[in-house]
Amino acid sequence: MGFPRAAHIPQEIEPMDTSWIPVAKDIATSMAAIGGIAIAGLGLKTWSRQLRGHTEYELARRLLRAAYGVRDEIPRVRAPFMSVAEMNAAVEAAGAELEDPTDPMRYAYGVHARLRELQKAVTNLDVEVLEAEVLWGEGIRAACGELRRLCLHLSIDAEEHVRERLRPRDDGTDDYVTRMQRVFATSEDPFGASVKAAVQAIEDQVRPKLKI
Repeated sequence: MGFPRAAHIPQEIEPMDTSWIPVAKDIATSMAAIGGIAIAGLGLKTWSRQLRGHTEYELARRLLRAAYGVRDEIPRVRAPFMSVAEMNAAVEAAGAELEDPTDPMRYAYGVHARLRELQKAVTNLDVEVLEAEVLWGEGIRAACGELRRLCLHLSIDAEEHVRERLRPRDDGTDDYVTRMQRVFATSEDPFGASVKAAVQAIEDQVRPKLKI
């Protein structure tokens, strides 16, 4: 019984063409780099959007808080009652010396102290409005402008009221009545309603930016 004949083994085997391997490597490397750049770009865009959203959220929160600060100071200015302790503290803070406890200047110092606190609140609001205008445009300044205008009228009327207290006179004109309605809260209180509407206008513009 004989053995099977061995298969023919070629004497020479042609070498495999590997010249394409470096090119393929370069292509793969380039594709990976392009993919990495694309992913990085998307990540940067997402990060930038998140950062802007966070910035706007923080600014909206600060601006609303500043507007509420102004709103809360207005009733303090308009409060008809002023205690002796409040007047004494205002006189002391101003460095004045008033020996007569009934001196009307004590009341004047008290009103001025209240107005200073209101002005501080308005200044704080102005700082936030300036930054908000950079991001959101002049519409936010217009929205806050009405509240600021009301504060200006209140300050002017309160100063005039102080002068009238120092030099009393009987004034029943319509202008006087309107001024007193601004200086002091009344049962109907149209000035208070205007303040509420002004704050609401600010809220309407700012609150949507608190949703992130």
